Amino acid sequence: GSTQMFGGFSEHFYESYHELIPKQPGFESRERMYLLYHYLNQLNLFGDPNVRVKCVRLMKGILGEEEEPSTPSAAAAAE
Repeated sequence: GSTQMFGGFSEHFYESYHELIPKQPGFESRERMYLLYHYLNQLNLFGDPNVRVKCVRLMKGILGEEEEPSTPSAAAAAE
């Protein structure tokens, strides 16, 4: 979750990480929820309208109302 915020880590980082710790079933769903949690905290603390847009996009994606980027690098590019 939080490794994707503020530019995130490189794609190489995520590939290497998941070579050591493979993704388990439901990983993508949990990842979106964790990311939403951190963005909601940031929205609550700072009230940034750009963060609100990210929160709404993530919530719609979780609810299946909007397509979301599938990789960390795509998610960072969408910001």
